[in-house]
Amino acid sequence: SVGFIQIPKYAVEVCHAYNDYVYHRFAKLSERLRPMALIPMQDVPAAVSELRRAVKDLGLPGAMLPSCGLPLHLAHESYWPVYDEAEKLGCPLALHGGANCQGAGLETFTNFTASHILHHPIPLMVGIIGFIYHGVLDRFPKLKVAFMEGGVGWLASLLDRAERDENYFDPADQPGNRVRDYL
Repeated sequence: SVGFIQIPKYAVEVCHAYNDYVYHRFAKLSERLRPMALIPMQDVPAAVSELRRAVKDLGLPGAMLPSCGLPLHLAHESYWPVYDEAEKLGCPLALHGGANCQGAGLETFTNFTASHILHHPIPLMVGIIGFIYHGVLDRFPKLKVAFMEGGVGWLASLLDRAERDENYFDPADQPGNRVRDYL
């Protein structure tokens, strides 16, 4: 839910404190326990710095990105400096499906199970389609990205829709953006 923090300075402080906490509390316990960092995507330069600090200074393997709450989708070019830094560091980034995304109607559910069924895979679908069709994976071919905690069942439906739409719409309108090139 770190993406829902509305004050960028607070997001920076929360992520910094969280990363220090998981480093001291968990990363030092065992070589096998490798917590991922949180980075404040609300402040892109700070997110780049925190990613670098987490990987180089704390030895964390990479970072989790919030799939909900940010004002722009994660594939928006304003976030590309983070992907550039992750590619340079050779570290993975992971999108975590999880929080109820505003505007999708899930926040109005009164049954937790019903909401939970949807609030993990839907943000991951938005994320992967954004990364493919908005050129993140083209621009950063060595970027390592994972889509976590939504299972994989949603992928079959997404591939079916992508294949159909790619065959329907003129590919000249969207050069280089083909889902089959990435999966």
